[in-house]
Amino acid sequence: MPAAHSVPRTDQDVVLIVEDESNLRHLVELVLVRSGYRVIAASDGITALRLFAEHGENLSVVLTDLEIPGLHGLELIQAIRMRSQSIPVIIASGTFAEWSPEKFEGLAIAAFVEKPFTTSQLLKTISDVKRRPSASEPPP
Repeated sequence: MPAAHSVPRTDQDVVLIVEDESNLRHLVELVLVRSGYRVIAASDGITALRLFAEHGENLSVVLTDLEIPGLHGLELIQAIRMRSQSIPVIIASGTFAEWSPEKFEGLAIAAFVEKPFTTSQLLKTISDVKRRPSASEPPP
């Protein structure tokens, strides 16, 4: 069942979280809300793509896992890139060792966060990505 989501206001930074593990999704949502972000959350790729279509113009960042049901994380990112090249995408995954760098070429991934991560690592990554002149550009 898809996760509940809140409708964002456009006067705050809005993060789309895509995470199938409900405990982690709720924890990340709590951390971000307490840090002043508005959050839209999805537990699968299909729901995430629908939410992106509905709220994409209000989003500041997309934070997605790779191993999600419905639509794999890479497929989700490709679909997002077809609609927007500018929205920064951060991948949060514990399976980076299983992926070759070529899989991510052309997707303009703004950052990678390896699970498990701390709340400070997550907040710093989001902050760093948002500060870049072109937020979808990878770090130097």
